[in-house]
This record gives sequence, structure tokens and C-alpha cells, in this order.
Amino acid sequence: MPFDESRRRTRLTRGSAYFPEQQALGLRGYPAPAVQLGLLPRFEIRHTLDRESGQIYLPAINIALVAGVLLLVLEFQSSSAMAAAYGIAVSGTMLVTTGLAMLMLRHVWKWSWLLVASISAPILLIELAFFSGNLLKVPEGGYVPLVLGALIGLAMWTWSRGTRDLFQRSRAQAVPLDRFIRQIERGSALHAPGNAIYLSSDPKSSPPALLHNLKHNHVLHGQIVVLTVETCDTPRVRAAERASVEQIDDRFTRVTLRFGFMETPNVNRALGQLRKDTLDFEGRKLSFFLGRRKIVASPTVGMPVWWDRVYILMSRLAADPSDFYHLPRDRVVEMGSQVAV
Repeated sequence: MPFDESRRRTRLTRGSAYFPEQQALGLRGYPAPAVQLGLLPRFEIRHTLDRESGQIYLPAINIALVAGVLLLVLEFQSSSAMAAAYGIAVSGTMLVTTGLAMLMLRHVWKWSWLLVASISAPILLIELAFFSGNLLKVPEGGYVPLVLGALIGLAMWTWSRGTRDLFQRSRAQAVPLDRFIRQIERGSALHAPGNAIYLSSDPKSSPPALLHNLKHNHVLHGQIVVLTVETCDTPRVRAAERASVEQIDDRFTRVTLRFGFMETPNVNRALGQLRKDTLDFEGRKLSFFLGRRKIVASPTVGMPVWWDRVYILMSRLAADPSDFYHLPRDRVVEMGSQVAV
């Protein structure tokens, strides 16, 4: 299926303890767009209304909000005591919003920096005056939004960098798919009936689950689909641009599914549509293979150990990929490995 690369930029959504990519739906301030953009781990998302895609409930986020509200109530006791924290939060939000607007004017609307500065400078001066005045109230409780913002920023930076390093290390050790296919043609692996779908973050590399399955079970399915999930920088992807299918040979097929950052990555539904239009196999004969990775901290690899431990803790909060990608649980097989960060 054709797809115009000039119309959008995509980013691979890198998973936590799983090799496949991560994403989920989100609207109106929910944290799920950050998940889609690879800034937070996958969270469990429950849809509370089938007629409205934005009606979602995130148990982990809800629990964190309840705990935060209770701590604030116990700390400040009254709403008047929270005035300092509120002032810094509001003025800080105004500054961040103006900064994002400047980036949008420059990089999206392609305005010159001179024009952007001439429009934004008066607004920034006023907002900086407000923010500077509120900084005097930091000891009285204004530290709360600053500390909270720093923790959220650290969490996003940790997840983004750790996932990027993990992805690059996995890619460096990966076996190119084309070379793997040529090698197995000369091998003696057993052929099992049925169809297997291997989720992979890199469409040009052999999925780790495929390599582990061949190494330990010495078997390959009759039809193998290497599936990659991409998240676009656009809110939604048109149905005609949802999928790309490439037939590598008589056994292997490469499939790429694209979802907007405000869409639910329903892989099972997208594959069902492909079975009607392009792919020729029965859904009940499909097996999904996922590569689960146990992450361990290492002082000699990647980030400092304390940073590694933060990343590992965040990875444990990630939702099960079977739920996240809406895969049929009774047809999912996980192949494990251990990797240091």
C-alpha cells in the first residue's frame, strides 16, 4: 500500500521490557500522548465510553493523582496556604506555553526568528515579571510545582534516553532480516503449520523472538509476518495510509502499521482489515510472538547505575503489551532475554 513519506514524520515507539514499540490513546491533557511519543512507559488504559475515544481511565495515573492530592492537603491544610504554589504553577505554565508557541511559529509555520521574537518578546517580559515575583514565595510552598515539574521532566528524560540507548544496543546486535532469510534457506529447521507474527521495533532486523524461537525450538512457521508499529507525528492516520505490506519471499512478509499519536494502537483490528484486503491467512491460526526483555543495571553500560534503576522501575510500571496492542491473549507467546542498561 502506498504511503507518502513527505506528509508526515514517524517515530518508532520503543517499548519498555518488551521489544515491540509502545503507544496508546490520549486526549485533552491525558498523559497518553507522552506515551505515544516515547516519553513515558505504556500505561494501562481503560475506555469508559464506546462512543467517545477520549473517555479513558488510567489506573496508575489516577492512583498517583489521589496520592498527590492527599499529600498536598496534609501539607498545606487550607487553600489559602497553597497560594504560593498556585502562583508559581500558573506563571510557570504561561512561560512554557509561550515557549512552545514560539517553537510552533518557527518550526511549523516557518516564521523567521525576528518575527517570532517581535511578537513573543512583550508577552515574555510580562510573564517573566510575574514568574520572578512568584519566585520569592518558593520557601512558602512555591517549591512544590518546581519539584514536581523537575521529577516529571527527569522521568521523561530517563525514559527517552534509556529507551533510545536500549534500542540502539539491540539494533547493533541484531541480525539483518534479509541475511537471516538467506541463512535459514540452507538450514534444517522444522516447518510448523500456521502463521506467526513477530513484533519488531526495526523492520529491517530479525526480531529477537524469532531468533530465540529458532535457537531453542528449531522450528519455523509456514508463514511469518514481521510486524512493526509506528506512531506518526499527526493525531490520526487515514485508513489508506494505515499499513504497508512487503512480500519478501514465499514465507516472509514485512508489515508496518501506523497510528496517530491520539489513536489506539489496535493491532488485532488493523490486521483483521489487512486479512480482508491484502494478507491471505485466517485470524484463528495466528500466533503472536513478543520479545520480553529483563532489564538489569550495569555500571559499565549506558547511564549511571542510579539512573538505570529509575529506568528499570519505570519499565515495571508498563502495561502488558498484549493489552496495549489489543492482541488476543490466547494466541500470544513471549520469548525472554536479559539485557543490561
